[in-house]
Amino acid sequence: MEQTSAEAAENAIKYVASLLRRPDDLDVVDRHFRTAVRKKTTLESRLKAAVQTQLDDAQQGLITLQSTVDDVRSIRDSFLEIDNLYNKCIAVDSKLIDIKLTTSQHLQLTAAKDHLNYIFALPESIEITQTYINDGRLLEAHKRLVELERARDELLFEIHRLSGPTKLDEQVIKDYFSKIVPLSNKLAKQLWLVLQRTLNTVRTESAILVTALRIIEREERSDQKAAKKEQETGFCPPDRPKCYRKKALEVLEQSVQNRFESHLAEIREENSTWLIKVLEQTRKSVIEDLVIVKKFCTPVFPTSYNIFQLYVKLYHKELAAMVSSLSQEQLKANDIATVLTWSKKYSGTDFMMHPFLEADVSHLGPLINSAAEDLLLRKYASTMQSNIREWMSNLLKADLKDWTSTKLPIADAENCLQTALPVDLYQMLDQNLSVASVPGQKVKLKAVNVCMIECSSFLHDYRTAVNKYRDRHMEERTEPPNYVHYMIAIANNCVIIEDLSDGLLKRINEEFGTEWQKDNSETFDFFDSNKDFLFRFSLLTIDYLIDEVFYDLQSHFNELLTKKWLTSSAAVDTIVVTVEDYGSDFKFLKKQLYDQLMARMLKRLIKEYVTAIVHKRMVFKLYEERKKGAEKIEKEATDIERLFAKTITNPKDFYWKVLHSLADVIKLKDTTMLCLEIKGLVMSFPDIKTEHIQALLSMRGDLKNSDIKQIIQDSDLDNRISGNTAETGIFKDIVVPNLSLFGK
Repeated sequence: MEQTSAEAAENAIKYVASLLRRPDDLDVVDRHFRTAVRKKTTLESRLKAAVQTQLDDAQQGLITLQSTVDDVRSIRDSFLEIDNLYNKCIAVDSKLIDIKLTTSQHLQLTAAKDHLNYIFALPESIEITQTYINDGRLLEAHKRLVELERARDELLFEIHRLSGPTKLDEQVIKDYFSKIVPLSNKLAKQLWLVLQRTLNTVRTESAILVTALRIIEREERSDQKAAKKEQETGFCPPDRPKCYRKKALEVLEQSVQNRFESHLAEIREENSTWLIKVLEQTRKSVIEDLVIVKKFCTPVFPTSYNIFQLYVKLYHKELAAMVSSLSQEQLKANDIATVLTWSKKYSGTDFMMHPFLEADVSHLGPLINSAAEDLLLRKYASTMQSNIREWMSNLLKADLKDWTSTKLPIADAENCLQTALPVDLYQMLDQNLSVASVPGQKVKLKAVNVCMIECSSFLHDYRTAVNKYRDRHMEERTEPPNYVHYMIAIANNCVIIEDLSDGLLKRINEEFGTEWQKDNSETFDFFDSNKDFLFRFSLLTIDYLIDEVFYDLQSHFNELLTKKWLTSSAAVDTIVVTVEDYGSDFKFLKKQLYDQLMARMLKRLIKEYVTAIVHKRMVFKLYEERKKGAEKIEKEATDIERLFAKTITNPKDFYWKVLHSLADVIKLKDTTMLCLEIKGLVMSFPDIKTEHIQALLSMRGDLKNSDIKQIIQDSDLDNRISGNTAETGIFKDIVVPNLSLFGK
């Protein structure tokens, strides 16, 4: 308290000091005093009022608390009194048992009295209801049936309410009303018959369908009431719940199944269009049925049925089952393609999105699941592969038959010979791919893969057949009669097939882009491998044609570089004439093949000539003879050059150069220059070997073995620079007989 007083005095001193800062402020001390007194008076009055209010509130609270205490005491006394009264009433319950039983019996008798009319009239009511059902008056029959069921259920409920009901009482009533259940079942059968014919009935007798639906909905509401009553009382009528709506939906589903069975009842015909007919009939029937549902059933059925979507779902289920069943059968490739195409169009405007339907089935999933689709694709690939293989085999047999015939191959617009095989082959492939393109990209790419696999196999069979054809000809060269022409046609066929394959690949790239190649690398690799095979195959046939020429000329090649050759030009003249003669036939080759053939034949001719030189068929005795022989080689090289210059667009000069170079070595008179000449020869033809040079020098006839050995050593052949011998290759395949020059 003293501290508070001290703080107040200190604050007062500070306040007075703030008011009297200057001497002039002493003149207004009275005014400040009066102001301070006024504020003090105001604060004291407010404080007294606040204290008085708090005192009044506290007094009122005490009064309320006292009143509450009195009320609690009064309530406690009342509860005690009620408890005493209840304890006194317990004994009364045992005295009222007879009254309770009497009351229950009275209620039961009252219920029986209320239903006496139904009880006594039960046989008549059942007979009337039976008549109504037979006459098709279903709504009236249902009304009678409901009244009978209500009477039975109320009697059973009263028995259920008794404190001690017996099974005997219940059974008596159930037996008496036992004919109601068969009657209800008979009415239900009539309802199901109406629903089974919904699509037919709704257009002509919609009132009957409406009646059936009204009865079903009434029974559904009765089921709900019975379920609620069972929850409240534990009592449920004998035949509840009837679940008419659930059964109605099952009947509708069964009716859809029956319609599909009738659609698919058609027996397969021998022609290949049976499946197309069945699927088209199914498509039209589905559209027609769903249009009826949308137009006629939607206004008739309760909205809770969502009848149009229900039918769409049911038809989708049956269509999927039908497609799945078809996928298990042994279908032809075209039939499988038809099924896949049909399923792809399912969600399009030709089917479920038809302008009269516009039924969105995207939420129902695909018509054909991935497993069934994969099964169909495997069957399609297998069946198509078998068909293509059989067709290609027949095509090859037909072509083989032409090879042995007396008629010539056909000529195209460029007068190049060919057979019908390439065009027939790719027409067949195009037909298969055209059918496969309709179901979609996945099916077509699978078909392309099958076609390329079978093409690869066919090309190997084709080559095997050509080899056998050639072997047969070599056994008897007069047979087949048009061997050369058909070998030309086969070579041209390789080019045509390659062009057709490139065209097919181009069309596929234009259709699907190049991205398909990443996911189908195997198929794309077949295109490349088949193209490479065809190129090598065409070279093989060209070599067979060259073999034919050289087989006829072999005896003339054997005359080269002999004594007879030195005095006669018959050998080379015959070679030139024969090549020209065959060249007239080779004009029927495609341009690129003709150029390849002439270039390879020229190279082989030069090789034969060089072989004759290095095999040392003759050795010159005198320089004049050697000079004459060298000049003859040069002249014949010029004749050969002149011959092929007319047929080869860009002849390679090294072919002529090799003969001229060898002739230079032969006619060189100064032997001291041979080492330099040999070095030049080696630089021009890196594939020439030591034994080739040895044979060439031996042919001169003016050198001893020791001289030849010395020249070869001086030429330093072991240290020559390796060149690209793949292009020239004149010497690499020429074998020189063993001359034993370096033997001991």
